[in-house]
Amino acid sequence: LLVYDSGPGDGGEFNLVDQVLVPAMLQSGYRSPDRIIISHGDLDHAGGLRRLRELFPLAQLHANLGSEPGEQSQCARGLEWTWDDIRFQVLHPSRYLPYLHNDSSCVLSISLGSSSLLLPGDISTAIEDRLVRQGIGRHQVLLVPHHGSKSSSGAEFLARLQTRAAVATTGLGN
Repeated sequence: LLVYDSGPGDGGEFNLVDQVLVPAMLQSGYRSPDRIIISHGDLDHAGGLRRLRELFPLAQLHANLGSEPGEQSQCARGLEWTWDDIRFQVLHPSRYLPYLHNDSSCVLSISLGSSSLLLPGDISTAIEDRLVRQGIGRHQVLLVPHHGSKSSSGAEFLARLQTRAAVATTGLGN
């Protein structure tokens, strides 16, 4: 089981891990994630990380938090693994870039055969353009970058992905 981002919270006591993530895992038959990826340090993505680490200390953690790595490794281009023929590949950021907040989001491509999903965090069109220049391929499903804000989802990026379905995560009132 992979958890990509912990959801919102204040980095301390308030988060949605116990109310949302844990029940979803248990409903799916999992008791613990094998890996946790935190795309970047904004609290709407990393706000529940502390609680995840308390509950699942043995899960591998890859995160881009804007601070020196502690118990986690950086989520950076070149990180790849395979589970049951499903390929996971981090496409961005380069491990040599400085922390750029949203644009340091861990971009994860997940594929099985000809089916694929792209989890881009909160990248902007500047990073989308970089991914296009680097040859990003088709992805049938896209988690819309930066919650569907106008800073993301450029025409060239979307044309290259040829996405069939897009999912936008938004908060109340957005």
